[in-house]
Formats: sequence, C-alpha cells, structure tokens
Amino acid sequence: MRIYYWGIAFGLCLLTACDDVDAIFIPEERAEAEVTVVCSINGPGDNGYNDAALRGVIGFGQRTGTQLSIIHPADTDEAVRVTEEWKRSTAGKRPRLLILAGSDYETVARERCGGLADNQRALFFEGGWGLLDRVSTFSICRNGTAYLVGCMAQGCPEAHIVKACLGDMVVEEAASAFASGYMKYSAGGSLEVHTLASDYTGYAMPDSTYRMMARVDADNPCG
Repeated sequence: MRIYYWGIAFGLCLLTACDDVDAIFIPEERAEAEVTVVCSINGPGDNGYNDAALRGVIGFGQRTGTQLSIIHPADTDEAVRVTEEWKRSTAGKRPRLLILAGSDYETVARERCGGLADNQRALFFEGGWGLLDRVSTFSICRNGTAYLVGCMAQGCPEAHIVKACLGDMVVEEAASAFASGYMKYSAGGSLEVHTLASDYTGYAMPDSTYRMMARVDADNPCG
C-alpha cells in the first residue's frame, strides 16, 4: 500500500510517503477538517477519471485549508482495514470525511461504514443507492452517450463491446445502453461482447484491448 500525506497550508503542498498504516492520521491543528481519500485499486496514475477526481480533491484542499490523506491500497482487504482504522481513529474529533474513490468499494461502503460518529461522513464513488446513514454516493450516468454511440453504428453488420470487467454497475449499464441503441437501428446486425478480466484489473489492460481488437475481422467496417 502507498500512503501519501498532503499538508495544505498557504498554498503549499507537501508530499511524503510511508508504508505504516497506523501513520495515516497525522494531527494538524491548523486544519478545520480532514479528508481521507482511498484511491481505487487501479489508480491513481491512469491519466483519466481517477486522476481527474484526485485533482479535484487536492484543489478543494488548497482552497479551503483542509488536511488531506491520500491512500492507495494494494487490494480490497487493505481498503477494509484502512476504513476500520479511520473509523476508530477519527471518532469524536473535528469533521472527517472518508472518500472511497472506486466502484469496487461498494461492499466496503455497505458493510464497513455503519455506526459512523457525528463528526464522520463517507462518500462513495460511485454506486447504487440505499447505503448506510452518513454515507453518500453519486453516479455519473453514461447511458445517454452509450445509447447514442450505439445508434450511430447503424448500418454496420457487426459491432463489438469491450468491457473492462464483470459486475461493475457503470460498465454494465453503459454496455446495455449501447446494445439497445445499436439493435434499434441495426436489427439484423451482430453484436459481440468481450470482457478483459473478471475484476478491476481489466481497467489497466490497454494492450489486451488492442490484441483483442486485432483479432476482429479487418474487413469489418465497425471493427
């Protein structure tokens, strides 16, 4: 696990690294609140959604003087341990927010964030509804865009969907929307679904995507 501490004061960001889970929570009397970000297992460093979300959190800290702790767990089990330690260490102090920045943490949000203290809140990126008290979430709906892209593929005899992994709600909804748009205007077309991995590792497999698409018939105009 990689742990980064961001001390935000007078516009200066200080970055250090440590391997000690118990050292996550550093007292900072100047900060009025503290935000702990548990990065998704496949990020940061993806030059995409995860990094954009992290830039937003860091920008918030710079503007408000909020102390930030940014954690990159090696796996979901480590994220569970970090969450339990956060609950134990931050109860009854100044306002604390735990950000679970990955859809693969839905089980953590549902099963490990119960009984938060009055000063504790959790935010889950991004998932279903019906979470525990003091746990919030949001979901970026990609259905409209995916449906439109499917419609734009009309007339193509074949279309292909490449899913990063199985079971990710955002991926499944987008794939379903694309399929609906494609089949609406290409009723006689063929739609094939490919999956890179059974878990989150599929998000970090661009080479596998290229190899998979290389196997698609080169003469297919939708390949």
